[in-house]
Amino acid sequence: MFNDITVNHGYQEWLKTAAILDPPYDYISFSDFDEQNVKVTNCLYLTVLHNTLGKANKKEKQLILNAIKSFNRKSNKDTAFSRIYSEYWKVRDERAHQSNIRKRTQEALQDITDNIVGSMVDSTKRLRSNNPETANDATDDNISSVVKVYEK
Repeated sequence: MFNDITVNHGYQEWLKTAAILDPPYDYISFSDFDEQNVKVTNCLYLTVLHNTLGKANKKEKQLILNAIKSFNRKSNKDTAFSRIYSEYWKVRDERAHQSNIRKRTQEALQDITDNIVGSMVDSTKRLRSNNPETANDATDDNISSVVKVYEK
């Protein structure tokens, strides 16, 4: 699991300030930076910390080890980290759920709008074809302008 992950996936940026975070090498900060699901985030967090541990100075090693110990106690409900961890993922999952709902709502509204405008254009064309006296260049321009405005 801890085999030489490429830390060039942006984790170098997080690592530049990780030692001065409160707490140092903060999991929540990493999770916000990483923006993955809980399993991927947990794996990457430990991998990045373990890879960094081998290159760290004595002071940083102790900070990293403390972060790893704290993280490993996430299943112990009596720890502060466990409560923070659980609440963080609860809120983050809820935000993701709300975002998905908004996205699906926007897609549905876009589909409805597409259908309405398409029906209006089809109706106008159908009316024009049924009544040749109303067929002229001005009507073509009007239909084209409605379609162009909608496509923007």
